[in-house]
Amino acid sequence: MLQSLRARLFAPRPEPDPHTAYQPLVDGLQLAAVPLAHALVHAVDGINDDLRRWLDRRLSLRAPTALGQPASRAVVTVWHALQDGEASGLQLSAEGDWTLLHAIGRDAAALEAMHFVLRVHVVTVQQWLPGAVDAARTLASSMVPGTDVATSPAAARSGVAPPR
Repeated sequence: MLQSLRARLFAPRPEPDPHTAYQPLVDGLQLAAVPLAHALVHAVDGINDDLRRWLDRRLSLRAPTALGQPASRAVVTVWHALQDGEASGLQLSAEGDWTLLHAIGRDAAALEAMHFVLRVHVVTVQQWLPGAVDAARTLASSMVPGTDVATSPAAARSGVAPPR
């Protein structure tokens, strides 16, 4: 009896799943954006491999994957063009890909998928960097949908505004 009590008291306790903080993000993602977010999770830098696998499983449960589909490839191309443009300071364009997303009615889902990836990064900062919670909240509050989007002349002619 005493040994069983001792075994229960000193048994290693399971660590809480560090990924549960991301579950509300997955649950709150619009269903139309899930396949695009899934493609971005596989394509972006800065997501830990364990977290990438966890997100992969959770997003796959919500909707069928669309890896390799035109919309998924287009959203990944737009994401990388935005990242490269920010890093280089050059105006890099993915207007053709954005026009495709707009033409098939997936532009709102693409923006939601990109916001999802940014929110994943915000949660990561909040969880793993001590003292960064306030900075992460400030960053999250600045990610307001519907902010002013600069348009290029080609986008103005087509009526499609790519994200910049």
